[in-house]
Amino acid sequence: MPGSISERVRKDVENMEHQVWRALRESGEEAMPYLADDCIMVLMDGTVLDANEEPKPADYLESSNFQPWLSYDMSDIHVAEIDMMAATIIYRAVATRMEGNRKVKHTMVISSTWRQKANAQWYMCSWDYKNLYELHLHMSQFDGRGHCWTRARGEKEADPKWPMD
Repeated sequence: MPGSISERVRKDVENMEHQVWRALRESGEEAMPYLADDCIMVLMDGTVLDANEEPKPADYLESSNFQPWLSYDMSDIHVAEIDMMAATIIYRAVATRMEGNRKVKHTMVISSTWRQKANAQWYMCSWDYKNLYELHLHMSQFDGRGHCWTRARGEKEADPKWPMD
């Protein structure tokens, strides 16, 4: 419904996600103001960064290991309202950054959760991003008879019909 609280939450969360990406194009430090004090991040390699444990998201974002993103594009965006002051956004992203001396494009599925505090500011509580190519290598395949084969172990050729671009 236009003008509803739900619509405002959806627009706000999508806008906040864009703001984080714009910050990540500058540096990891630029993204820090958007993170909740208890933010949890899961990086592409599966590393979990918890604000209540070591290493913390800030340790990564403020380190020399962080490489800013050069560009990003979000598509296939879905927002689920959790309540009037919280929501989860899930989308596909294609983003490019320098790795060594070359530009590398990553196609990812990203999920993040946001909450709004009493001061009306939105803060990211969690951010999880997975590289679709790596997911493709590790996802299980079914042969139509209920048998599951894992491509990563090479037990059977993977079905070429993947639901991704």
